Amino acid sequence: MPSSLVQRLTHAVAHHAIYPVFQPIVCLGSGTVSGFEVLARWHDSEAGDISPVEFIPVARDAGLLPELTAQLVARACREAADWPGRPSLSLNIVPELLQDDGLPAMILDAARDAGIDPTRLCIEITEQALEPSQLERARRTVNVLKSHGVKVGLDDFGTGHSSLTRLQDLPFDTLKIDMSFVQSMLARRESRKIVAAVVGLGQSLGLSVVAEGVESLEQVALLQELGCCLGQGFHFGLGMQADEARALLLVRALPDGSARPRPLDRSPNQRLAQLQAIYDSSVAAIAFIDHQHRIVSANAPFAELCYTAASSLQGRCVHEVMPFLTAAQCQALDQALRGEPIPEGELWLQDRCYLVSCRTVRDEARDIMGVSVAMVDITRRKAMERALRDSEEHYRNTVELSPQSSWVAQPNGHFLFISPKYQIAVGRSLEELQGSGWAEVLHPDYRLDAFAAWTHSLETGEIHDMELPVWYVRAQEYRWTRCYAAPCRALDGTIVRWYGTVEDIHARKLAENLLRSVRQPGTGAVLLHGTADCAIV
Repeated sequence: MPSSLVQRLTHAVAHHAIYPVFQPIVCLGSGTVSGFEVLARWHDSEAGDISPVEFIPVARDAGLLPELTAQLVARACREAADWPGRPSLSLNIVPELLQDDGLPAMILDAARDAGIDPTRLCIEITEQALEPSQLERARRTVNVLKSHGVKVGLDDFGTGHSSLTRLQDLPFDTLKIDMSFVQSMLARRESRKIVAAVVGLGQSLGLSVVAEGVESLEQVALLQELGCCLGQGFHFGLGMQADEARALLLVRALPDGSARPRPLDRSPNQRLAQLQAIYDSSVAAIAFIDHQHRIVSANAPFAELCYTAASSLQGRCVHEVMPFLTAAQCQALDQALRGEPIPEGELWLQDRCYLVSCRTVRDEARDIMGVSVAMVDITRRKAMERALRDSEEHYRNTVELSPQSSWVAQPNGHFLFISPKYQIAVGRSLEELQGSGWAEVLHPDYRLDAFAAWTHSLETGEIHDMELPVWYVRAQEYRWTRCYAAPCRALDGTIVRWYGTVEDIHARKLAENLLRSVRQPGTGAVLLHGTADCAIV
């Protein structure tokens, strides 16, 4: 580097010209701001904005790094001390500073002078800080800070050659997924799997996982699907000045006094335990089948159908353990493995009926992983359905063979149902018999009396029972008919329905009238039946 840059940087550090900006770290589910990463910025009067990638190495070589870091930490703590929501501050510490015994005092003094709780601070280190020759001294430094509540995060995880080994070297609290994986995970399956693995690893170890470099809503959605709780990147905001960070917190900070939720554990071990609990407690027979028709997992009810133990099913072909599957059912399984929707079907087995459901299982990128099969015993339901059908058939036969026609009306007399047999007999539809339409099929001499009697029953709730001549279209004559109705009442006594019957009593009526005329000759009773001009006695 040219000496002029070293001179300008030395001048900048001496005059506190390098300042902190704050990039938000956001809860992916709620959008609230959990914390900020503190980033260094320098605007040189001659060269303009100079990236930390350029001036941090210069500061290290010139021995300016301890002073520069102390200034940034102190200023960041002062500016963030009274921010709403008490967000965390993540401080980048280069590997060389971890070897400095004065680092803990510098950070803790800055927090004390600013009045900020050390538990809000997190130092972020890279894997380069964990070289074997430097590890012991770094561990002592970290332990001092941890004893005061300062958290430790591993930055850019996944880019080093010994990440998994180093995770156990220091008591980390946070794991940051390198942005190169996050930004390529939508396009590359390998990156997706690495992100999923890092999220699962962090959750299994009880670490908060932050995805760096988030730039789109699609990335946010996928990270949530993978169980990642925190994100950082251009999508949520660039490094901002202290007043901009405060303004953001006024609308998106965690409520004061609220505890930051523990990360949602969606690690593979956690999911497996949850899935196994569901499998074991389910009365349904459940299994997961892969592309080669092999059983990956199955519960005890499924194993019982296969006459074997669940532990011996893993890896075996479903056709081998369930030879009773039909060709159509095997075809449905293949269709589900191709992602085609499959309707539920029934399978009779050992005099039992099972409702079989096949559902395609996809990973976070919607790639097909296999098929979930669930079989529910519905034998009892099938028996009830059969009994209901038999009962309905019996009822239909009874109604059709009965000489009476039934009807149902609301409390105000509006018909809800009239037997089709009666509608055909009088040649009127249900709609035509509504209102006063029912009276139009009566003999004119009886209409007023019928209206009065029905109105009285509706008002009083008394049983309605009348014998009336009704015009039957098929017979082309007025036929004596008995109309009977009784109210159905609720527990409080109010009428909720009227149930009634209509019965053709023409033959009985003729016989009664004929008998009366024989016993009382000269009464003048005339019976004309079988014509449209039936005289009413």
